[in-house]
Amino acid sequence: TASTILVTADVVSMYTNIDNKDGLMAVKSLFEKHRDPSRPDHYILELLRICLENNDFLFDGQFWLQISGTAMGKIFAPSYANLFMAWVEERFFAHIGYRPPFYARFLDDIFLVWTEGLSLLRLFIAEFDQAHPSIKLEWTLSREHITFLDLTIFKDLSIPSPRALCTRVHFKPTNTLRLLHKHSFHPIHTFRGIILGQLSRFYRLCTYPKDFQKAYRFLFAALRGMRYSRRFLQYCLLDFRKSLNTDRQVKQDNRKLIPLIFTYHQKSELICNNLVTDIWKTLYYNPVVLSGPGVATGTWVI
Repeated sequence: TASTILVTADVVSMYTNIDNKDGLMAVKSLFEKHRDPSRPDHYILELLRICLENNDFLFDGQFWLQISGTAMGKIFAPSYANLFMAWVEERFFAHIGYRPPFYARFLDDIFLVWTEGLSLLRLFIAEFDQAHPSIKLEWTLSREHITFLDLTIFKDLSIPSPRALCTRVHFKPTNTLRLLHKHSFHPIHTFRGIILGQLSRFYRLCTYPKDFQKAYRFLFAALRGMRYSRRFLQYCLLDFRKSLNTDRQVKQDNRKLIPLIFTYHQKSELICNNLVTDIWKTLYYNPVVLSGPGVATGTWVI
């Protein structure tokens, strides 16, 4: 509805601000809640403690020891921070006894939909800011549209609630779309794969075709500056649209799908063809070549 408020929040410097003691407590608590007899919890927690308490680094010609938080370069850092935030959220929502009708988080980025009015939202934000000393949040509110990750989420009141939220691609002002230059020494299917990947992402993120068209035109304008020809870009767009039509045809078929996927090999296509024996010939086979000569994949439909 028009009164619904879209809210995003960003945790400020989450990785380096997590207290080691509380972080270990959060991981231990979640391990106990989600038990797995085959998981060596004690050893995992001990290894995590060693990594957190022995992170040394060189700065300005001197060696330093990090006494709190975790370095962003550590391979376990995203999972560790994610578990810590899940622990904080669980305790916070249990404390206030309320959860917004929609609440989602990706690591340190939060998106929620609020329907209880602005005054109660301000109380909710004030409570959340006090949920844990390590957590400092930057909030953004809007009744019309808001940015979350690579999305712009906006309302379309012409759509019956609760399906009134729509999305389109968000390009940050600093995004220069510096993808692979066309004169780079790469096989042709690499350039094609990059473009098809971007088109696929844009198509998934855009609710309306006009937003998808605007997004890929913005991409193509940037690629033209990297020596991609108009003909090649149009070929990729046409190829992508053909793949959409193929997907629609497969989805309209109610028969069971059996995926058959091969990794790259020069004889993949030969192996695929040899598998179509007299028994398999009774099935419908839809071949799709994904990444150049010699690479075959497809779907059999019973």
